[in-house]
Amino acid sequence: MSKISEDLLAKAAALRELKNMDYSRGDVNPHSFFYDTARKKGITPAQVWGVLSEKHNAAIDSFIKNGSESEPLEGRIIDAINYLLIFAENAQNPAFFRPQ
Repeated sequence: MSKISEDLLAKAAALRELKNMDYSRGDVNPHSFFYDTARKKGITPAQVWGVLSEKHNAAIDSFIKNGSESEPLEGRIIDAINYLLIFAENAQNPAFFRPQ
């Protein structure tokens, strides 16, 4: 693995740890934010994930197209990594794909 990949994955892990505490709001499940928001909006947690992850993908697309960034590109890449991991961690849970 390259040094860049190692650094990005280490930063992604550290950020995920920090944000898990914020988003879980004391719940044991660090992904409870997706389930709580889905319940409030009458959609699936996977749909909540899709909307939130799209923001980071759109920013990366914008950088590819325009070379501009409103936030550092590295941060968007780290966020995209973490959102893919969140999806992977929930994909085996049928509740992730059901309205709450």
